[in-house]
Amino acid sequence: MAQLRTIGRWLRRASASPAPYPNVSKSSILAALRNLALKCLRADLSGLVIATFAVQGLSYALQLALAAVLSPRDFGIVRVSEVVVGAASIFAAAGMPSMMIRLVAEEPAAYWRRLVATRVLSTVALSATLAAVGVMLMAPVLVTAEAAPFLLWLAPSIALSAIARTCISFFYGINDAKRVPRLSVPPAVSSSAVVIVGAHVFGLWGWVTGRVLGDLLLLGVTFAALRASIGDGPAASFEERLRARWLLASGVPLAVSLFARSLIDSSPVLVLARQSGASDTLGVAGLVSLIAAALTVVPGSMVTLALPSMVQLAQHDRAQLKRRLWRLVFVSVLLALPPAILGAVAAEPLARRFLPAYAPDMALAAWLLLAVPPRVLASLAGTSMLATDQVQTAFVLTLGTLAFMVLTQTLAAARWGLAGIVAATIAVEYLSAAAFLFMAHWHLRRPPPPPKPSAGR
Repeated sequence: MAQLRTIGRWLRRASASPAPYPNVSKSSILAALRNLALKCLRADLSGLVIATFAVQGLSYALQLALAAVLSPRDFGIVRVSEVVVGAASIFAAAGMPSMMIRLVAEEPAAYWRRLVATRVLSTVALSATLAAVGVMLMAPVLVTAEAAPFLLWLAPSIALSAIARTCISFFYGINDAKRVPRLSVPPAVSSSAVVIVGAHVFGLWGWVTGRVLGDLLLLGVTFAALRASIGDGPAASFEERLRARWLLASGVPLAVSLFARSLIDSSPVLVLARQSGASDTLGVAGLVSLIAAALTVVPGSMVTLALPSMVQLAQHDRAQLKRRLWRLVFVSVLLALPPAILGAVAAEPLARRFLPAYAPDMALAAWLLLAVPPRVLASLAGTSMLATDQVQTAFVLTLGTLAFMVLTQTLAAARWGLAGIVAATIAVEYLSAAAFLFMAHWHLRRPPPPPKPSAGR
């Protein structure tokens, strides 16, 4: 992060001086950015990006392959099922992946790892199982009649993926992100092969079966690695901070916030599905939402990797954390904005060339990609609030964004159709990002709380 500090210092000096800063040239800034990129490739960020791409990127690639062989109408059904499963898995996790990172980062001693991991995994296993059963029972209500059978059989993936993500988060908390690619890449590649073969031989039912088997394989690998890492040492004394009641009280608001964030990201697809049912326009919107999710992989990985250091800075140096936040804002904009603009401009020509069935509405729907940068910034600000134990603030902001987003999209869609949904989505996303950054900055102005007394340590 030394290059980030250098760039941020140059930018502050340049903005404070009426004349150009004499020791800073364009070439020196470009050299610092180049060094930063090279250092990221050697550091944990590269491994995290590889792991995230292996788990999420291959899923996106598989769905793009399905888009090529399915009609827009059928692909819209698949996307609605995936949206519900993805959102439900976030809610099912009850905030435990982030709680795992935070608690392990706060208590890095190996003696406490077994206690933290056991309590967090027990909590997420219960919440994820209940959520999966609930989705199975409510499948006919949550999606259209055409998508309900797929959602019913995909429901076990909700619990499997939630528990697997919590296991992976343990290694982020102990600053061992380099191990994540070794854990996630082989299961992702293997499950992709199963999905491809299953879809080719048995159609969409083969795809559903491959998805569930892939999540089961990922859970088995990550849980075995976690078990080996924490070992079978003596259990620590029972602490109030790790009671299930405390974990749920801290994790459920976070889970609801992440669940609402997932609904916000998928709201164009959900609003179109409710208003028009299965249609070609729904398939196009689903494809654009898939591309938007892919564009958040790299900046989202950077945000995930920054959480442990943010937690540690929040306890000791809020001023340094505030500077870190705004440097990450600068880098996030650099990573998210150019690809979003390029995707919005190039999506329609590429669709006309490779996916002609999606071309008619793509020119308009592709502008939804401009909502990617504010989503990344809101996620970054939410991570800062998690580090400073301000989950309730993020909870209120996210629910307010979701309510305002659905209201404006519904009204705009009734009057202007897809164009109204695109405009409403972009406007609300940028307003939400501004509110998140303001509140994160405001909380960082407050001094850190006094250290909590240790119990039996």
